[in-house]
Amino acid sequence: MTALLIILAAIVLLVIGYVCYGSWLAKQWGIDPSKKTPAIEMEDGVDYVAAPSAVLMGHHFSSIAGAGPINGPIQASVFGWLPVFLWCVIGGIFFGGLQDFGSLFAMKENPLVRSSNPRWASVRRSSSRSSRCSF
Repeated sequence: MTALLIILAAIVLLVIGYVCYGSWLAKQWGIDPSKKTPAIEMEDGVDYVAAPSAVLMGHHFSSIAGAGPINGPIQASVFGWLPVFLWCVIGGIFFGGLQDFGSLFAMKENPLVRSSNPRWASVRRSSSRSSRCSF
């Protein structure tokens, strides 16, 4: 019963962190949800293909939770379960969430992937014909 309460507390805290901290970051960074991503804006069927939301969620969840099953028990054996629980939940919200959100924002807003950049457009054209890219 105690383990179930701990898991439910973690889920509730992570959902609250996602909603509150995610919306705060979006306001601070000026995210425009109507702006198209490079995968939609420059769709070519080879390098730029929009992925389904479930696939993106799986990739980002596995990247942030990947080391947890390895490091969690080791840290818990040294520090105890409560500090490790707090570190995983609070660190997952404020550090992991910020890192994932920031990297996605940087990928979306990177000027190199904009179609108006002629240097990048030439790389896109050459990479769609072969596996080699040249600047």
